[in-house]
Amino acid sequence: MSAVPDRVLAFDCGGTKTLMGLASARDGTLIATERLETRDYPDAAALVAAALARGTAWQRRHRVVAVGAATMGVEDSHGRVALAPNLPGWTQAPLTRAVLEAAFPGIPVRVANDVKAACLAEMRWGRLSSSAYGAYLNLGTGVALAFGERGRVWQGAHQMAGEVAYAWEPGDPGLAAGRAPLENRFGGPVMTDLPAAAWAERVQRLGWWVGQWLVLLDVDRLVLGGGWAHRMLPHIPRWRDAWAEYLPAVPEVELSAWPDRAGLLGAVALAADASS
Repeated sequence: MSAVPDRVLAFDCGGTKTLMGLASARDGTLIATERLETRDYPDAAALVAAALARGTAWQRRHRVVAVGAATMGVEDSHGRVALAPNLPGWTQAPLTRAVLEAAFPGIPVRVANDVKAACLAEMRWGRLSSSAYGAYLNLGTGVALAFGERGRVWQGAHQMAGEVAYAWEPGDPGLAAGRAPLENRFGGPVMTDLPAAAWAERVQRLGWWVGQWLVLLDVDRLVLGGGWAHRMLPHIPRWRDAWAEYLPAVPEVELSAWPDRAGLLGAVALAADASS
């Protein structure tokens, strides 16, 4: 009689969708996936309830040994979530460690910010796997950056490293006013509606911002992911040409191995680590 294979359950909660996956605990291979559209649910609580119900259904049919979640915002030691402006109600009804532990009692749980989880996936299995120092820039509903060194993601003193959505220019209303200035300029909802000429100009301005971050990080490779990252391919040479005038070392720039799925694979990696 063959042994029942160990599986891990993964959640990736973003502003427009929640992805779920069932994967091999041994090598992270996805066996089944499901996508929940945020717009199909009246609020964050209903979305979380639907995701947990589907996860529980998978658990009944498989031997689930760990759960990983990549979620919007940053969870503190008290289970509160901050910096999640893209889904109204998420800070009141998020998919936290405590929620997952209650839904899957006795099973190890790990939770991380979605962009940091995506960076982890890229370092383990993707474009950053050969980089000692790499960065992942999410260009989707939100804008955020994650940095990895030798397979580990830099968290920062308050788990908020890379929250570049809150970068500002003089005169911008900021976090105290409930705004994320850089994300208000470069987030997906804004970029989608721009005419072609204005879009190209805005992208070049984003390249200037990214260049400032690269001065600090000094990475050998930058990976772009998120919902509209694929539109960046024609503009990457222009970014690198501009950086060459100022940066002591210009990194390679690539599109993510999984532009829309890196966060989910990061959640798989988190769960796989929890199961070992």
